[in-house]
Amino acid sequence: MNKKILLCFLVISIFCVNICMARDFNMSYIYGGTVSKNIEQVETTNGVINEVSPSYFDLNDDGSLKLTALLNQTFIDAMHEKGVEVIPFLSNHWDRELGRKALKNREELSNQIIQAIEKYNLDGVNVDIENVTEVDREAYTDLVRLLKEKMPEGKIVAVAVAANPNGYTSGWHGSYDYEKLGQYADYLMLMTYDEHYQGGTPGPVASYNFTENSIKYALKYVPSDKVVLGLAFYGRYWNQEGVGGRAVTFKLIEQIFNDYTPTIRYDEQSRTMIGTIVVSQKQANEDDYIFAAGTYDFYYENTETIKEKLELVEKYNLKGTGSWALGQELPSLWEDTSMWLKDTNEVTTKPDNNLIYEVIRIFKDITEETWSKQYINDIYGKGLMIGKTQDTFGTEEPLTRAETVTLLCRLIDMYNINLQQKDIGVSLTDINNHWAKENIQRAIKLGLIVGYDDNTFKPDKYITREEIVTILDRLNLDIQQKENDIIFTDINRQQWSYNSIISMATKGIINGYDDNTFKPQNNMQRQEIATILYKLCNELEK
Repeated sequence: MNKKILLCFLVISIFCVNICMARDFNMSYIYGGTVSKNIEQVETTNGVINEVSPSYFDLNDDGSLKLTALLNQTFIDAMHEKGVEVIPFLSNHWDRELGRKALKNREELSNQIIQAIEKYNLDGVNVDIENVTEVDREAYTDLVRLLKEKMPEGKIVAVAVAANPNGYTSGWHGSYDYEKLGQYADYLMLMTYDEHYQGGTPGPVASYNFTENSIKYALKYVPSDKVVLGLAFYGRYWNQEGVGGRAVTFKLIEQIFNDYTPTIRYDEQSRTMIGTIVVSQKQANEDDYIFAAGTYDFYYENTETIKEKLELVEKYNLKGTGSWALGQELPSLWEDTSMWLKDTNEVTTKPDNNLIYEVIRIFKDITEETWSKQYINDIYGKGLMIGKTQDTFGTEEPLTRAETVTLLCRLIDMYNINLQQKDIGVSLTDINNHWAKENIQRAIKLGLIVGYDDNTFKPDKYITREEIVTILDRLNLDIQQKENDIIFTDINRQQWSYNSIISMATKGIINGYDDNTFKPQNNMQRQEIATILYKLCNELEK
């Protein structure tokens, strides 16, 4: 097999050590396995995982707590030594009647769970009762309420909830009262997977739109810092007739692809990977897999597509990530730990000289002729800016007000720029559920930007060149003047932004155009802000 195809996305991810995630919480479920193997799997994550949820809590036929044979004190103690919390998940394994018995028995069940947590020095419980319906909604919420009221101080109550991008209120989705569960639980683990399933139509386990829309629905009812984004470490495959959907771990997919020669492509619509294999009759008779002769499409994730989903954690200010299940992924996923950075103030390193213009190989809208390529390469390498999509930087795309303040907050943190915050009692009506809410509020308190007279911020409105130069001027950076005679023919002293434009221009931070104009009301392009940030960073690093 041509392994270059399979490894190309991993190579890209190694070059792109630059994404700084906004949260430091990453949990993973553990299902089965030996104690030594489970400890080894946690160690493989290079310190990224800080909470594990093993399968310790099942249910007896009467709905009471059943401790599984997997519960092991050696593993618990080993995790605590590593600073990893152990929060078992309570499961009915999709058995509706058993789940209903547990909810009916919730008073006793909650007492039994608390007793087990105290006895084995566990750190809480993750409630994962599935396949009950809207008729069980109140009882489900009440179980979580009881657990929270009885839980010892410092212990966690989490709930795994079905992803609900369509806002369903009946069936399995209807059993979860997001709003009330969010009031009692410490966090909700959003099961953003199984968009497509065995027996259903072919498609990804979790497309990008499915994932993002599930987040948006949850944020209508739950604070963003209580939402954990679920990631699946498995894919599914169908034959050419659309029959199948069997789950297959990333590890097994790699083994299968090693035995066949896949055709691999990135699906633009779902933003996931599809690998196609053709099984001959001879291979079907001889191989170790249950494949009849035919063509099969595997829908799965690689480092790059997972990285795209991780960016949603930052975009929506979520608590962090959760994954099903540890050990199903490829170990290489944890090698690029910058994907999961724990320190929001950590500065990623600048690419060395051998990686100059690496962005040309990553983004199809950047070529040798792109005037801004050097500046983008530097800022991308610092982690200040990322691509607009997986393979485009969006060089000529306009910048929004929300994106602008986010970039400035990153710059402030990266270089420890000291600005005095002001207690400004501004209540903006259009940012409550916006991904950049915290950065917007911070920028306003720092006096960098203001809202509009109607108490809106208009976060998605494009920002103009004169607006962004004025904001940069408010940073009050001590930068030596380099030019004395800066003249732009399309601005004058009566213009509100005149002083800031001239100040930034004489300091060499911004430039005009070849025709001696500044075009103050033009939208600021992404490549232009990358160039400005490059110049600011050079000044701050002196």
